Amino acid sequence: MILVIKDFFEGNSNTTKYYQEDMIGFKITNDDNTIPLSFTIHGITITVKPRETFNGNFLPFRSIAVTSTVPYRGTVSAPYDETNLPTDPDTTAPDEVTNLFANNVTPTSLTLSWTAPNADDVTGYDVYQNGTFLASVSSTSIDITNLTSATEYTFTVVAKDSSGNQSSGTDVTITTASEDTTPPELTITSGGTFTDTLTVTMTTDEPATIFYTIDESEPITSNTVYSEPLTVTDTTTVKAFAVDTAGNKSTTQTVTYTKAPGLITDGLILHYDFTNKAGTTSNMIIDNVHGVEATLVGVEHDGTTDGYVDNKGLLLQVQDYIEIPTNTAPLNNLIDLNGGLTIQMISYDTNGVHWRTEDRKFTSAKSSTFTKYLKTDGNEGNRGIDSFWFIDDSGFKQSYNDWVNPIG
Repeated sequence: MILVIKDFFEGNSNTTKYYQEDMIGFKITNDDNTIPLSFTIHGITITVKPRETFNGNFLPFRSIAVTSTVPYRGTVSAPYDETNLPTDPDTTAPDEVTNLFANNVTPTSLTLSWTAPNADDVTGYDVYQNGTFLASVSSTSIDITNLTSATEYTFTVVAKDSSGNQSSGTDVTITTASEDTTPPELTITSGGTFTDTLTVTMTTDEPATIFYTIDESEPITSNTVYSEPLTVTDTTTVKAFAVDTAGNKSTTQTVTYTKAPGLITDGLILHYDFTNKAGTTSNMIIDNVHGVEATLVGVEHDGTTDGYVDNKGLLLQVQDYIEIPTNTAPLNNLIDLNGGLTIQMISYDTNGVHWRTEDRKFTSAKSSTFTKYLKTDGNEGNRGIDSFWFIDDSGFKQSYNDWVNPIG
């Protein structure tokens, strides 16, 4: 058995030595000429005379107690373990990283990513920018900032292993993006007139945030951000601008949506007798039932026929009762009412057909005598007034008031 020295110590006073592994051999020399010393291992005390040396082996021990007032020198030995022989150092460089590329490239930043070598002892990577050390990372990506726009950079990634070996490095050359100075193009639903509700959409030609107001104030970046189409129910002015990811701002657009007065859902369409009105030049007529003033729009009096009828159609604009937008070609114009009835204007003269429903289920004619009609409660009624009545499929005649807002 080969012993190797694990510890050497010397002194001239009492001492106790402790070890983390098993020891076997112990050698001690008494350097005094007259006084002995002693030591104890496993409870066995041995005396060493002046100028003598003790050298012997023991059962494995992990402590020695020396009792002395004189100078001495000692060594402690353990068996030689061939399994703990040092191996040859690792001097092999790790393989290079692969698939080195850049993404998320902006004018001032980018992200480098790569695939790690197929080895277990790779501990990290050194990253160089144009040959100058930039950073050490343990992951397979790094965010790089503080770059200059439209500039070429060469980045090198070096793999390192646990023995301190380094690969030669893998390079990639990247040119940063040019600075974006072009504002986004903002598109908003065109303005105009609407009758019920209107959906307003806003879009841009690139990723951007849209800020808008609907209270006539100028929009700023603390205003509402557009996220979904707007539903407009009244006259509204939208002001908006867009800001892209580079901070470029579009010009502010102003678009106005004007709501025309809505149609009512009760009452007769028109209570007016055109008979014997030839030669009338005023554009104003008076509703016979409600006394509402109405303005004739889009037709001209021909000086001969009754009322304002020109064989092309009748277009009315009635204040506070029902409004039909101006139309220069009113023939067959449709009037949609909220109650679900659609009226088509066809006017020839007062003794012919003036109004009819789009599906022709109801037609209207002037009535100057008592006319039988069916109420919504199933009872018959009759009424005589200079107004228009609808004839239904059963042969009964109903006033428009009964159709939309039943009575009885």
